[in-house]
Amino acid sequence: GSRIWPAVAESTQTPPAMAVMVSLSVLATVLHRRFEVAPFGDDDDYAEPLAIWTLTGLPSGSRKTAVINALAKPIVDWEKLERDRLRPEIARNGAARAVAKKRIEKLTKDAVNAENEEERERIRKQIEEEQNTMPAEILAPRLFTGDVTAERLQALLTEHAERMSVLSDEAGIFLIMAGLYSGGMASLDVFLQGHAGTPMRVDRA
Repeated sequence: GSRIWPAVAESTQTPPAMAVMVSLSVLATVLHRRFEVAPFGDDDDYAEPLAIWTLTGLPSGSRKTAVINALAKPIVDWEKLERDRLRPEIARNGAARAVAKKRIEKLTKDAVNAENEEERERIRKQIEEEQNTMPAEILAPRLFTGDVTAERLQALLTEHAERMSVLSDEAGIFLIMAGLYSGGMASLDVFLQGHAGTPMRVDRA
C-alpha cells in the first residue's frame, strides 16, 4: 500500500496527497462491513466501522480521473471477474425466478376462477409452495458507484449487503446531497447512515 500511492502520484504527475486520499477511499471500499476498529480494546463496547469520507479539491484538468482509475482498477477487475464467474449461475437463477413468477401469476388467475373453496385452497397451497421454493435473486457483486441519487444509493446498499462506495472524479454527488433531485431539500440520510454503518431499511417508493 505505501509503495502504490507514490508510484501513482509519480506516473500521473499529481500531488501525492491526492493518491493517499483516494487510496484510503479504495481501502475503505473493500474493508467496510468486514472489519471494525475498537480503539479501546475488546473489553470496550465502542467500535467504529471502516467507513471514510474523503475530498480532494483540485481545478479541472488536474488528472483526478487518472488517479481514481489507477487506484480503483483492482476493484473494477475483481467485479468483472466475479461477474464473469457468476454469469451462468445468475442466468439459471433468473430463468428459475421468471418461471416461478409466471407460474404464480397463472395459479393466481386459476384461484380467482376456482369453482369452489376447496379448489381455491388447493391452488393457494400450490402458490405458497411456488413462493417458498423460488430461489433468492443473485446479483453480480458491486463495491462502488459514481453518479447516483440518494434513492438509488439506498437500493444499492440493500442489494449489496449494505456495502457501497461512491468514488467519483466530479462534484455532482454534493449537488445531489444538497437536494438537486429533491426540490432543494438536503438529502443526507443515506450518506450519514452509510458512514455510521447503520442497518439500512428502505420502505419508501
